[in-house]
Amino acid sequence: MSWLILQIASIVVDVILITSLISDIVLKMHMKDLKKEHEIAINKVSDELLKKLKHELRK
Repeated sequence: MSWLILQIASIVVDVILITSLISDIVLKMHMKDLKKEHEIAINKVSDELLKKLKHELRK
């Protein structure tokens, strides 16, 4: 009987570990996407600021 309980506990722990691993992988993928989006946004703002600065310097 105790062997069965240990087997069930082992399966539960394995499922929790696999779920945690999958969620970590998904989170890392999501973070990469967010990083790319933020880099694009930062580059756009930087380009706009540089254009405005060049325009002001020409005056």
